[in-house]
Amino acid sequence: MPIKSSKKTAYQSLEKKLTINHENIWISFPAKIKNEIFSFADGYMQFLDVCRTERLCVQWAKKMLEKNNFKDLDTIKQKSAKPGQAFYYIFRNKVIVAGKIGKAGVDNGMNLVLSHIDAPRVDLKPYPLYEDERMALLKTHYYGGIKKYQWTSIPLALHGIAITKSGKSVEIHIGDKPTDPIFTITDILPHLAKQQMARKTKDAILGEEMNVLVGSIPVDDKKVKKAVKLTVLECLYKTYGIDEEDFIAMEVAIVPAFPVRDIGLDRGMIGGYGQDDRICSFAGLQALLNAKPTTKTQLAIWIDREEIGSTGDTGADSDFIRFLFGKIAQAVKGDISEETLKGIFYQSEAISGDVTGGLDSTHKSIADVNNAPRINEGIVICRYSGYGGKFSTSEASAEFTAKIMRIFRGNKIPWQSGELGKVDEGGGGTIAKFISNYGIKIIDCGPPILNMHSPYEVASKADLYATYLGYKAFFENA
Repeated sequence: MPIKSSKKTAYQSLEKKLTINHENIWISFPAKIKNEIFSFADGYMQFLDVCRTERLCVQWAKKMLEKNNFKDLDTIKQKSAKPGQAFYYIFRNKVIVAGKIGKAGVDNGMNLVLSHIDAPRVDLKPYPLYEDERMALLKTHYYGGIKKYQWTSIPLALHGIAITKSGKSVEIHIGDKPTDPIFTITDILPHLAKQQMARKTKDAILGEEMNVLVGSIPVDDKKVKKAVKLTVLECLYKTYGIDEEDFIAMEVAIVPAFPVRDIGLDRGMIGGYGQDDRICSFAGLQALLNAKPTTKTQLAIWIDREEIGSTGDTGADSDFIRFLFGKIAQAVKGDISEETLKGIFYQSEAISGDVTGGLDSTHKSIADVNNAPRINEGIVICRYSGYGGKFSTSEASAEFTAKIMRIFRGNKIPWQSGELGKVDEGGGGTIAKFISNYGIKIIDCGPPILNMHSPYEVASKADLYATYLGYKAFFENA
């Protein structure tokens, strides 16, 4: 017997009530919000074009914060920070924290949005410069998880610092301006690549083959054995006052020289290097700047070294978070006991702002499509990351996950839930597991992107804006 139309309507209503239906943001948002999406994305793209390294990110953020009357935490005396006090703190030029003291100071914990500003790249070896077949090249060591073959035959730039023998710090920036020279890692022509093409994909380019071409003109002296190498050294000395020994104390990143651009005829996406995880960093800082004050102190933290496991003095697996909380507490309350500090940790709540892999229609086989985040459907809630049997991860509790969902729903934030691919395909981690060690409630939330860890990642402007709105709502709903 056919179902009556009234019964069908009832089932449709039931389906709407009981099932999830994530809409495309461009359809669900009103027209005026679409203009805000594009405007917000313009600011982000300008940021991304400038901030190619951690140090450049910190410099940019410092200028932004001082422009908005944030005060250096080191200049705030003990027990003098009052509700509404805006402050920043820089740690070793690679970590920056921005905060606003809440009405309760630190007594009921703090609200944090943490993100990382390091990105996969290519670094220099201590003795990088050499000459072979009358070409000057740089030996490298890659940083973070990359597909090495993606870094050949593309334009590259150099960004970083060198410390000279006199102790002077010299900034090096070559390759981003249209008038700058650029660099590249060469590859084999396909006509002669038979052996290379027989390699496994992960070994198509080996680490020791990632040599950066930096020069080809020799000095005008036939008695000099390495005349092209000397030309490069002469250029560096004349411009920066550095010699070959100074390479040992040089911290230079080799990054893509591509400009950040709109992607698509509709200009709905952003293409650029370093969006994992500077997209969350930008959104988190903007959310803090625009968030209304609440009871809890609000913090946006940009941290380093996530892409290599968060190890090291500027990574999340250091003592920096404990030091930071103590320093903020001193500014508000003066010296506190270890027990009081632990209480602040246990009452604090955090979002680990990090991206996840968006569902790529060309490569759907690696995804569990029921749990795959999709471009243009909003900020992604990830209760856990890790790999295999949830190895090497924290996992947000049901209670805290539900709270984040309530905040997003209540503020009409476009959101979705997702995982990073099928269980046995691989995996990845974030800083959440290190922050949770302090007893802080934490969950991963960020936008989905395509081409993750490549020299040219792709993000949706709508997801960027939804992420900003999500972080802002989190700050305002302590």
